[in-house]
Amino acid sequence: MKKIVFLLFALMGCTAMSFGQSRLVKSLSEGKDQTLVVYGTSITRMGNGPVWVGAVGDKLNGLYNNHLTLLNKGRSGECSTWALANLADSVLVYNPDAVLIEFTTNDAVESKGVSVEQCKTNTEELIARILEVNPDCEIILHTPCGYPIVASEGGTGGATPRPDMQKYNAVYEELAESNGYIWVDESAFFYTMGTENLDLLKTYTADGVHPTLKGAMEVIYPNVLNSLLAGLSTVDIPAESKPLFELKCDYFEQNSSTEMSVASAPYNWLSACDKVCESEYVYAQNVTNANLTFVGKSIRFGASALASTGSLTLPGMDLRPVQGKKIMLRVSATAGSNKTGTLTVKLDGKEIGKIEAATDGNNGAAFGAAYYLFEYELTDGTELSKISFVHSRTEAAGYIYVNSIKVSVEDVVEPDILTLDCNVFTTSASTEMSVAKAPHNWLSASGMEWTSANVFAQVMSGANAYLGKSVRFGRNVPSGSTDFVPYNGSATTPELDLTAPEGKKVVIEVSATCGGEKNGTLTVDVDGNEVGKIEAAMGNNGEPFGATYYTFKFDVKNGTEASKINFTHTRTVNGDFIYVNSIRVYREDDIVSGMEESSADKGNAVYPNPFVSEIYIGENNRSVEIYNLNGGLVYGMSQPSSRIDVSGLAAGSYILIKKDSSGHISSHKIMKM
Repeated sequence: MKKIVFLLFALMGCTAMSFGQSRLVKSLSEGKDQTLVVYGTSITRMGNGPVWVGAVGDKLNGLYNNHLTLLNKGRSGECSTWALANLADSVLVYNPDAVLIEFTTNDAVESKGVSVEQCKTNTEELIARILEVNPDCEIILHTPCGYPIVASEGGTGGATPRPDMQKYNAVYEELAESNGYIWVDESAFFYTMGTENLDLLKTYTADGVHPTLKGAMEVIYPNVLNSLLAGLSTVDIPAESKPLFELKCDYFEQNSSTEMSVASAPYNWLSACDKVCESEYVYAQNVTNANLTFVGKSIRFGASALASTGSLTLPGMDLRPVQGKKIMLRVSATAGSNKTGTLTVKLDGKEIGKIEAATDGNNGAAFGAAYYLFEYELTDGTELSKISFVHSRTEAAGYIYVNSIKVSVEDVVEPDILTLDCNVFTTSASTEMSVAKAPHNWLSASGMEWTSANVFAQVMSGANAYLGKSVRFGRNVPSGSTDFVPYNGSATTPELDLTAPEGKKVVIEVSATCGGEKNGTLTVDVDGNEVGKIEAAMGNNGEPFGATYYTFKFDVKNGTEASKINFTHTRTVNGDFIYVNSIRVYREDDIVSGMEESSADKGNAVYPNPFVSEIYIGENNRSVEIYNLNGGLVYGMSQPSSRIDVSGLAAGSYILIKKDSSGHISSHKIMKM
């Protein structure tokens, strides 16, 4: 087996082992034309899937003079049962030299009805049928999903639960072990990160399944590429995935208090946080008194004598600020029956905050029957800083209880430029958003005043429950009327700063669906320049919207410091409304901007780029295909002329793939203005 896994240097002290380059790369280096089919789920076909897949192809073609044909096949939401049924048309017809298979992600979804045993049987049959067509075909098994984040854990949209994900991933590992296939694995990376630092995981894969651009280009792309080039991943788990310090009280069981400074495992600091701390009158306790049940498992500051107040000092840590990072201290705390205690938090002896039971716990009111989270950004740390907690009170029972303490290094995340959150809506009756009736207005939903017409706040239930809490674009046209224009919806944001520094881009992300006859269109423009369309008839990879929301992303070019985003609704069928569940406008790294040229031969370029209606692609091409960034084919032609008319494409970014007369493949990131 060629096992390609992330090396967990930071956590496990592993050393690197190389298994040599793949047969695919060896053939490319010998100047042989090769075809690689990527056959998988939405991780390869949707969202940022085509980005990392395209990046692998671009890099290999750049290194090996365009001898690779890379085909991104498979389908979002499908499993190995579908893969078997569609193998002939999706893979075998191309007689590939290598196939990357990725279906355990959806085999693990319980509703698919694919058991672990069936996953193995299906995968074995897939491989057997591929090798029957080409016995020399190289098999690459890919397991990128390790820690699905369900809605209760705060995953964006909430991933479909996959309780046995690790068992399904083990199928690919075992098949690779037994047969000498390449196994490319990011699941261990994501699983470890999810168990150590869930917030950090969400920056790489918002729902634990589908990679963000960061996850696609910083994790999956280099891991797949390096496995093909050298049989080795060189991407490590970020050091910040493990907190600098973390106290967990979840294992405390005893009701009686045990002083933490006493070396009485497991009720001491070494057991609770893997560190030796200095403390006095701090106790491990699982409080189960009827009036304090909510306190639960915690450390308690203070003994019964009023003078025995309690103090704690954490071991020295390197808390020096780092560019692009922040150091955060988070304390989860509550108070006992007498709300008189105060816990003063200090950094190197300097006060940085107070947890005051009488005022701070509940938004300025006294603590209730719950823990409360207190957060402090540490900006003045040194190479060996110490954090301390000093307890004080005015009544004997004024204890402070702390459930957890965590110190971590985190990315500095730029706040969104705009966020529309429909979760504030409560009414099932439609309420026009232009009416200043909180919370059913723009100010409540986004913190900004918009201008709009025929846009409604609505909470759907019953058969249309999937529409959920949303803003609805459009109202019904009066009976007998065919003039839809006065009844279509439109909305315009206030002025926003949509400029992007070098290396960044501005993205408009819209989660939307449609009711009725799937006929409506929502056009998005910035300062009158269209950046994209959401078409109900093409919402699901070229198919009409189904009973779910779909996410659309549009890149903004040439934004100003005072740009406005406009959403304009059109339709030709009554009742064909567009429903928008959320809108985000944010800046992110423009990682793929450097991928436009995949060949050292600049004569291979396409131009103009950006374009308006036509693109020059060069002479004597066998074929040209254009894909949107969701992996959908939007244009294709055999034996194209040197200049193609693509005026029908919506504004936005695309990947153009062309095959020249000698069979060489090149890919180019292009943009329609």
